[in-house]
Amino acid sequence: MQTQFVLDDVVTVIGPDGVADPATDPKLPGETVVKLFKHMLLTRQLDERLVLLQRQGRIGFHIGSLGEEACILGPAAALGDDDWLWPCYREFGALLLRGMPMQTYLDNMYGNANDAVKGRQMPDHYSGRPYKFGSVSSPIGTQITQAVGFSWAAKMKGDKSVSLVFFGEGATSSSEFHNGMNFAGVYKTPTVFL
Repeated sequence: MQTQFVLDDVVTVIGPDGVADPATDPKLPGETVVKLFKHMLLTRQLDERLVLLQRQGRIGFHIGSLGEEACILGPAAALGDDDWLWPCYREFGALLLRGMPMQTYLDNMYGNANDAVKGRQMPDHYSGRPYKFGSVSSPIGTQITQAVGFSWAAKMKGDKSVSLVFFGEGATSSSEFHNGMNFAGVYKTPTVFL
């Protein structure tokens, strides 16, 4: 059975009175909630430090994720172990949640001798095949068609994995967005667009 969504439906969790609707509680185990909260704090603290380092000229490039931690970590935590994540710029917290060691991430930020991509990418253009995490790419929106192509290939192979792709509002003006959405719709790829 296929679920049909009505585009006019709006789901709200917090009502006008500031109280969460108990019907929307996902009933996550306590240890999962604590783990996600700790990763949100880690992401915020690391982000603040990286912004300062970038402004001091100690690292070359960093795009912050201030205020977007839950929007990034929640969907990443909902993915299965075989699902792939295709980032924009701000999803380093999801990469750390998926298991990349902090030192490996920081080696990329500094572009030092231990950088996993050996200087072939700009700082903040992290990736990690072991974590099922595609590479950040500078051109706007390219991750959209990459995610759709990857999930189409998985579908053709009979693989049950899903691709989750993050993008900002600027990417919706790119041809990659329109091409990716059209391709995903025509071929019914297992792609989640966020």
